[in-house]
Amino acid sequence: MAPEQFKKTSPADLLNNNRGVLRQILDGLQYRQVTRDWF
Repeated sequence: MAPEQFKKTSPADLLNNNRGVLRQILDGLQYRQVTRDWF
């Protein structure tokens, strides 16, 4: 029972982590566009 629950909870954690990574990537892309406009 425990391993199955861990498998069920891990995908949600991965999605949350991916959201944070995607947000950081989007912020990086926006920062790059801003720096391109400045330079």
